Amino acid sequence: MPLTSRKPDPEAPRRPDWGRVLLAVAVLCAVFVAGLLVGRAMTAADHGLGGWQVGEAKLGKRQLLVEHDGWSYAANDGVPMWIDDNGAWHDSGWPSCLDGRAGTDLRVRFAAHKVSVEGMSWRPIVAVDCRETSPRD
Repeated sequence: MPLTSRKPDPEAPRRPDWGRVLLAVAVLCAVFVAGLLVGRAMTAADHGLGGWQVGEAKLGKRQLLVEHDGWSYAANDGVPMWIDDNGAWHDSGWPSCLDGRAGTDLRVRFAAHKVSVEGMSWRPIVAVDCRETSPRD
């Protein structure tokens, strides 16, 4: 009796290759986890100062210099975000609690970012909270 091989029926439904399906799922999971880890590392590097801080500030005409924790933080002509005395958020501009107070010293609640480029570092102020800004004692 001769051995014959059956040719697959081209119209018959094909069964999935579970090995390939599992490999694809594993690769997708690995890429997802790697993306999360890279994103977390980038976010930590960009926001490494830990949120709100309070420091002693000197005001010039639309200039703010805050001394805190051994660093000088600065803003000139405006900040990206600020909160007014009533708790309303504002996009950019000069905080109302600092307006017209050039030459005075204040305690200021602020947020800043750490920026480093080619070995140079600075810490620009990115937000001011007017609800907790007061004359320095």
